[in-house]
Amino acid sequence: MKQIVVDSSFYYLLGYASSVGKPDGKFHEIDVKVKRPGLQLRHRRGYWALKPEEAARLATQVLATESSVHVLLAQAVSAFPAGLLRTRVHGDYQLGQVLWNEGDAFVIDFEGDPARTIAERRAKQSPLRDIATLARSLSYAAYVQLSAVREREPDKARRLEPWAAFWDRSATEIFVQSYRAQAGSAASVPHTREAFDAVLRAYLLDESVTELAFELESRPNLAFVPLQGLAALLAT
Repeated sequence: MKQIVVDSSFYYLLGYASSVGKPDGKFHEIDVKVKRPGLQLRHRRGYWALKPEEAARLATQVLATESSVHVLLAQAVSAFPAGLLRTRVHGDYQLGQVLWNEGDAFVIDFEGDPARTIAERRAKQSPLRDIATLARSLSYAAYVQLSAVREREPDKARRLEPWAAFWDRSATEIFVQSYRAQAGSAASVPHTREAFDAVLRAYLLDESVTELAFELESRPNLAFVPLQGLAALLAT
């Protein structure tokens, strides 16, 4: 633990504000250079500046399904089993918090979502919140990469789009059902498929709305990712 604290004290997280004016629908590369030798950098290759009309189309589609929100939440409330055990959760469980090394996975950064208060992070809740955040992270992995291809090779991106959707659905289904199989009859998860799915969908809704608020404030070019997730979730 002491070594982890020492190592993390040398990490620096830098923000970036684009100098580009209006979103132009193009992919913009990010080139980072440092003068100090010996530093290791990890940064995004770039970002896709989503045009306002494209985001507006997705937003209109989501708003048209507003009534589905009430139905989804009502289903989760009615399906939530009485006496379901609450537990500690990771709080910010996404692919960036999972390291793969020598055939094994390591989950890091258990301090929770930095946007929430300490009391909120420590509060016990359903572990399905973590499952929802990682499921949403899988969607980001698919669609952010697809957006990077769209500007450079639009024809290729059009061919890849159904495969990105297929990968997103398949990876999410495999992950969720693997978790269900491992959780078994644990007192912290609903035991029936119907109740499990209904509660998970509520957490997916909550996570997608949280993502949308974050992206609109910090990374408007990525707002399409949670908007696509909301559109798909509310259409089913």
